Amino acid sequence: IFFSLPARNVLEIAPGFGRVTAFLLEHCERYTGVDITPKCVDACRERFRGVTKAEFVRNDGLSLDCVGDGSLDFAISWDSLVHAEPAVLEAYVRGLSAKLSPGGTAFLHHSNLGALRDPATGELSVANPHWRDANMSAVLMRGFVRDAGLVLDAQELVQWGAPAAIDCFSWFHRPRVGEARS
Repeated sequence: IFFSLPARNVLEIAPGFGRVTAFLLEHCERYTGVDITPKCVDACRERFRGVTKAEFVRNDGLSLDCVGDGSLDFAISWDSLVHAEPAVLEAYVRGLSAKLSPGGTAFLHHSNLGALRDPATGELSVANPHWRDANMSAVLMRGFVRDAGLVLDAQELVQWGAPAAIDCFSWFHRPRVGEARS
């Protein structure tokens, strides 16, 4: 995350009540937070009401229409999209392919629980006490990034209070003009 900051224009997907937002605001010129939950949008508007560079928008949980194409230097979602199903992550990655500026980066924290299914039964091989999406995985994210024409920089599997790697951090960017896509 830190190699992407400071950044001119930052997007936070699903900021909740602004736990990461407070940190991000210190490192950008313009901030947009999108959340599907009206209660969260209202709470952030109230908490950061004097911060003129910040805007909080209720979205449909899939699209980034409130952000201009090619305008984002950095996008992040921390500890929220772990509950999102693959179709939601795929939609956000597709959206980011248009919204990131050339060279713009994204960091998404998402579930990897789908990788922990028993191949023979399809059942989860670990408990899911943190309500992670049971179908999302690092492998799926790699495909979403590739199919959106973005470049995957790194992934890290994480044991988030569990005995297995139930979460994944994925870093990717929009290629600059002339940069090879992977």
